[in-house]
Amino acid sequence: MAASLEDVSRRDKLGLIAEWMDPHASLLRRFYFFYYPFDSTVEMYDVKRNRIFLRRTRVENLNFGDIYVGNYITIFSRQLKLVDYANTMTKRLLGTKMMKTFALIKPDGVEKKSKILQILLSNGFTIINLRMLKLSDALSEKLLEHEKSAPKFLELQTHLRSGASIAMELVGENAVDRLKKIAGPIDPNVAKVQEPSSIIALFGFDEIHNSFYYAPSVSIAAKQTQVIFENEKILKAESDIQTVVLQDSTCCVVKPHAVKEGKLGEIMSEIEKKGFKITAMQMLHMNTANTEEFYEIYKGVLMEYTDMVQELTSGTCVAMEITGPYGKDTPSHFRAFVGPSDPDIARKLRPDTLRAYFGRDKVRNAVHASDLPSDGILEVEYFFKVLA
Repeated sequence: MAASLEDVSRRDKLGLIAEWMDPHASLLRRFYFFYYPFDSTVEMYDVKRNRIFLRRTRVENLNFGDIYVGNYITIFSRQLKLVDYANTMTKRLLGTKMMKTFALIKPDGVEKKSKILQILLSNGFTIINLRMLKLSDALSEKLLEHEKSAPKFLELQTHLRSGASIAMELVGENAVDRLKKIAGPIDPNVAKVQEPSSIIALFGFDEIHNSFYYAPSVSIAAKQTQVIFENEKILKAESDIQTVVLQDSTCCVVKPHAVKEGKLGEIMSEIEKKGFKITAMQMLHMNTANTEEFYEIYKGVLMEYTDMVQELTSGTCVAMEITGPYGKDTPSHFRAFVGPSDPDIARKLRPDTLRAYFGRDKVRNAVHASDLPSDGILEVEYFFKVLA
């Protein structure tokens, strides 16, 4: 049975194990992390020292949906990773509510990626990992190991090698079974009859070219997630998985607040409506050192610098490489489309820009874009070469 706030009494608390890399001591510290759903307060105990680390206090912008194993959360500028359950009650309550699964937008569905993401997000799924990549024979074989005996496996493998795919790890209530229903039967003809509003019914052509793949079980989803997102040794060995073009391109980063608000699909849709193409994308959780390095040019220049660093490290962001019909002028055209850094000014002077649509204030202004044409490819390389 799914967990909800109604399942947790006012006295109950959710207990997890959290880890934090202490930059001063260069030590990985472990904590018992307790979250009280009804008032969004937290408390923490240092495991090694067996003493309280943080007394019960309220944390802004932290809610029930953020509490699941594998998530990164920021508590008073400290980035914590929730690595395990601390007790059986929490595991029972969150096991179904925050279930994880795996999905893949196939090469024939990539052009519809923004619409597919909007369907997933509008149905209550949270994307906690995302990567655009080219699947090789070896990688696709590891990914679909459970289907190797299927009659059309070789045909499917050939299709997956034909272009870029987008792999995703999703979390949501009863995620595996709900995604099956939202995706629909693998045969588009059947899907159009049984689930006419499903992803495969809307965008599929046949059983191979059906735009979307979803894991059939929790155990298979876990293995597929490991292949794509956790086994860096395999991914580094596959030298041709990157989709970046690094020519006449620029960088766009969807900031954590916009990702958390479920705006990723809408932002991508607006970008594509303007004639730009997203040629590479990857979800990341930026640490403070990398963010300060990335924002170094703004240090001492913008009053919002410290807040900008805190925002970009507050959750997952999505880095994208953007190309378009403007050749070497693509960075300038895209920067103009992003709009002024202050969304209030953007709404008055440039109401058709991304920040006017999705920005909240000068720090939470939805997206970062390369300011100078010469910075575009350098920033793309930073996210997709250096950090990768």
